Amino acid sequence: MTGSSPAALSVLTLRETARPPTTGTGYRRRGERVPRLRQPPPHLDLLVDGVPLQRLLVELPVPEPETYGFGDTFDLVSVADLAHPGYAAGDLRRLAGELPPDEELWPLEPGRLPLYVCPIDGDLACGAVTVAVHHDATTTTWSGFRLQNGYSDDEIGLDLSALGPFVFAREAHRDVLLRAADDLDALEAEDRAAELAHRREHGPRGRWRRLTGR
Repeated sequence: MTGSSPAALSVLTLRETARPPTTGTGYRRRGERVPRLRQPPPHLDLLVDGVPLQRLLVELPVPEPETYGFGDTFDLVSVADLAHPGYAAGDLRRLAGELPPDEELWPLEPGRLPLYVCPIDGDLACGAVTVAVHHDATTTTWSGFRLQNGYSDDEIGLDLSALGPFVFAREAHRDVLLRAADDLDALEAEDRAAELAHRREHGPRGRWRRLTGR
């Protein structure tokens, strides 16, 4: 798939997908307080016209694919990572054009945003697939796909612009991302409630209640 023809708009959807094997422990530590994180949480993969974007990326002719995590398994997760739903909601709103870029976390050139990031800590220096996002009155275009492995243009790992461009109806693109962002906000609220309940049960006051029966 090389992208949309001018007459045909692509359709963006999201789908829960298992995260790749990783030695990351961040979500596992939080799993002590949030039961759902005791198992590897999925991420919401990005589908273009029903095809997972990560599959399209893996199928690109890439030199030494294993070096860049483009081997038999794709080693990155989408920015809609259910391990960190609060951050994920913000990233989806940025893709939708509803929030400005986070220039401190993602010091990318104007108009460029991350799509897939490191499953351990999301650090750009670990490698990330980024895309140029352009909104006009009726459409949103993703183009210039790139694998970045650093914080400057000198550290661009791979030009992936053979993929795309993809042109979406702007309102449909916005709506699917914002619906997912709202669901992620609700999940973050549930996680925070679970952490609060854990502190009440296992914090100093909880231990005192168990010791005294009060």
